[in-house]
Amino acid sequence: MVPNARFDAQDVDRGLLALALASGRGEVACRLLEKQGMRVTAKTLRNWRDNLYTDRYWELQRKVLPRLQARAAEGHAAIADAAVELNAKLLERLDKDVDELPIRDVAGAARNVATVGGIDRDKAAMIRGEPTEIHEHRDGTEILRALRARGFKLTPDMDAAIDSTATEVKDED
Repeated sequence: MVPNARFDAQDVDRGLLALALASGRGEVACRLLEKQGMRVTAKTLRNWRDNLYTDRYWELQRKVLPRLQARAAEGHAAIADAAVELNAKLLERLDKDVDELPIRDVAGAARNVATVGGIDRDKAAMIRGEPTEIHEHRDGTEILRALRARGFKLTPDMDAAIDSTATEVKDED
């Protein structure tokens, strides 16, 4: 790495690291660096990332990625916790005021409560490592065979022939 006139190699690394920790947002990185006593513009940081020290930036970004992901997961968990608490309060209030709720609002309230419940159930399953989707990969014939094996009689025996005769009926006008 070749330092430039204003910044030495350590400054460039600090700037690139701040940029990586800020997910590439130059203005955010500038504020982080200013708190540490380093004054640099967002334009300079982007120039270092995009033109002068591209490989070094991506190397640092790969190193901090697990920290960024952990921070993002922590933020989402905090938001989810707050949403669960708020939803519980809203459900209590809705339960208390349900008799005074205008009829036009009942369907929307029911839909919203069901939606929130479904989302919360899905997120809880995901956090616990439980499946959130189940995909069926059998065709209809396999399903019918499995049901027959369990004693269900859904269709006539496929091996037996069905003997029938058709008669044409004419309308009498």
